[in-house]
Order: sequence, then structure tokens, then C-alpha cells
Amino acid sequence: YARFHTAKLAGVARGDFVFHLTGNPKKAAGSRLSLNSVSPSEVFPIYDEDEPDKMTGCHIAVQYYRGRDPGKVFLRRLTYRLVETGTTRRVSRAEAIYEIDNNQWTPKAKLVEQVIPEGLLDARITALPVYWFKNIGWDGEDYGSSELRGFESMVQTVSQGATDVSAALSLEGLGVYATDGGRPVDDGGTEHDWEVATGRVREVPSGSSVRRVEGVGSITPATDQISYIEAKMLEAASLSDVALGRVDAQVAQSGIALAIKFMPTLAKIEQRDEAGLAKLKQLFYDWKAWHAVFEMQQLEGDITPTIGDKLPMDRVAKVNELNNML
Repeated sequence: YARFHTAKLAGVARGDFVFHLTGNPKKAAGSRLSLNSVSPSEVFPIYDEDEPDKMTGCHIAVQYYRGRDPGKVFLRRLTYRLVETGTTRRVSRAEAIYEIDNNQWTPKAKLVEQVIPEGLLDARITALPVYWFKNIGWDGEDYGSSELRGFESMVQTVSQGATDVSAALSLEGLGVYATDGGRPVDDGGTEHDWEVATGRVREVPSGSSVRRVEGVGSITPATDQISYIEAKMLEAASLSDVALGRVDAQVAQSGIALAIKFMPTLAKIEQRDEAGLAKLKQLFYDWKAWHAVFEMQQLEGDITPTIGDKLPMDRVAKVNELNNML
């Protein structure tokens, strides 16, 4: 549960999150199945050449370095493929370690060790144990989209505006000075830089002056612009006041008013919830087959994931409604 929510949060920022279902018969009974999160950058789908939308396998490839082999780059690649024969479908698996030669114009990989020879999984396992969740899925797109997509330039503008305001406040506090008397000269006639500090005496030639430059009179226009951009970002992201926790008690106690204020956020995540539930349903359906293979226990019935209400329940109103029905 916690692992899923951690991966989902990362997937909102990245655009995708992936789970990998594995089994280890050497572990104790009841703990042989594992569901681990995998970085989407390490998963490479394999598609059918004649049906580009049909996924027939995938590689899970992790690049790493060995302390005993300095300067060398290695790749551990686990490959799953669907093997279809007539009406029968099986899943094959193979894992190997490769050494990558980056000194060539085209990187080449040399087989170092065949960790798991290619072979078929149990006949009861008929689906790839890799489950890809997309944050914002579109037809024809292989990957999802980050929740931050399109906001990069606006975030940069807000950051730069805040930096400019901080610099203006700093300069206003320290002061910026100007003079038409030239640089200071010592008794020997050598020019020096100006030093404006406590205890320093400043002398300028007759007719010249030293004055403090008037800086920014008000930072309100700058902060207003920052607030405007931030408000538009929240609006584009469908983050209502309710989602941000900015709601008064009267609205919170009114179910209809609360639902209306939260509706933009609900409409935004409704499609993603449906897609995620469908993927989870497939995952738990496959889990039953893996459980039967590795735990040697057949689970009865279907595992159906559900999502609770996103809006808090007004218990007082609910109790009053039930009392009125009696």
C-alpha cells in the first residue's frame, strides 16, 4: 500500500510509474511474491512488428558500475516475451549481464554472464508481469505526461521574479550610491575604490556630491505578478481551493458547495482513476496465478480494487438523514 502510493506520487511528477511482479520459491511460504516499483527509464517495451500497438515483451535494463572493474560500464537486462502458439500463450524469461563499450561511435554490448537462461515460465502465467501506469494517457502515446508539463516556463518566471524582489530588497537596505567626484585619491595621488562603511570619512572635491540612489519604491507590482502567475498555474492544474485546504467552515459543512468547489479536481482525476483501477484489476488477476504457482495455493474469487470517497463525509448530516428516513 505504502509502496504503491510512493510510486504513484513519483509517477505524477515523471508521467509514468511501473510495477514488476516477481516470485522467489526460495523464500518462506507466504512471502514468495514481491511487487516492486521500477523506474520507467529502465523499462523498454517490445512491440509486434505487424501490430505496432501490441506489446509482446519488454526489457528491464539497469546500468551500473563495478568497484572491481573501474572504468567499465555494465548492463543487467531482464527480458520477458510473449510466446503464442495457436490458442496457447506462454511467457518466456531471460536475464544476462553485458559490458558496454562506450569507446565506439555506436555503443556495443558484450555478454559477460547469462544469469537466467531463456526459458518459459509456468503455463499458468500467461501475461507479462510488468504493469505500466500512465499519469495522463493519450491514444497512440507510449508514455504518460508529467503533471508539471507546460508549467516549466511559468515556474521559472516565478522563481526569477522572487529572485528579483529579493535583490531589490537587499539593495534597498544596503543602499546604492553615486558620485560625480571620481574615485578617492590618497596623499600620494593613487586612486582607490570607494568604501562605504561605518566610521569612514568621505570627502569630495568642491562642487561634487555623493548621494544615495533611490531604489524600488514598492515591490507590490512584482509580487502581484507572481501571485497572478501562481493563481493561473493552480487553475490550469485544476487545483481548487478545496484541494489546497483553503475552505471555510460553512463551505466544508455544505456537501453540495464542497462538491462544486472540488469538481474541477474530480473531473481531472476521474479518467486516471478509471485507467488505474483497470490496470490494478489486471495486476491482481495475474497475482492469483502467481500465487498458485509460487505459494501453491489457489485463491478463490476476484480481487476488485476500489477507491473511497475523496470528499469528507458530514457525519452529522448523514445521521440526520438516516433519522428522517425512520
